[in-house]
Amino acid sequence: MKKLSLYCSAFLIIAATACDNPKTEKDSTSDEVEQNLEAESYPIMDNNYMGMQPGDKIKAHKKILAKGQVKEGGNTLEVYKIEHEGQEVGYIIPNPTNNKLIGQIRITSPKAVSPDGLRVGSTYGQLIEIYPGIEIRSADIGENIYAFQDNLAYRLEYLENADGSDNYEIPVDVKIVQIEIWR
Repeated sequence: MKKLSLYCSAFLIIAATACDNPKTEKDSTSDEVEQNLEAESYPIMDNNYMGMQPGDKIKAHKKILAKGQVKEGGNTLEVYKIEHEGQEVGYIIPNPTNNKLIGQIRITSPKAVSPDGLRVGSTYGQLIEIYPGIEIRSADIGENIYAFQDNLAYRLEYLENADGSDNYEIPVDVKIVQIEIWR
């Protein structure tokens, strides 16, 4: 009987201790948000997105790729759209010298996250906070502006100065509209 009494006492002490230290609502919410963010993120890592990288054979990724077209500027590009869970999350452009290989990966989903924590929808202000001296340039006069860091290009929702100068005065609230992995 003493053992039973001892076990019951120990149980009550453990239960009381657990009740005195409840998880706060803030902790619970923070943990849930972090888990949801991780579950809903598609990481861009080491020149790789969803298991693909420039130079890979397109055929090796046929389960998540579907032929398609994308209008860009005045051109229509033949691409392979990247599909995940029924949603388009980006597209690849075949290598111009060997169309059986991946040339560029262009990511359009805000669920994709770069190693530095940037996503489609992040701002230019966030970008320059992480990379203060990032290289900024455009493809051509009147074209979108890109910020280059290593093998990633962040396409901004901002057109080059009409005069073609390199004096970019980009507002900090301009959004990243695409992240590109280059070869």
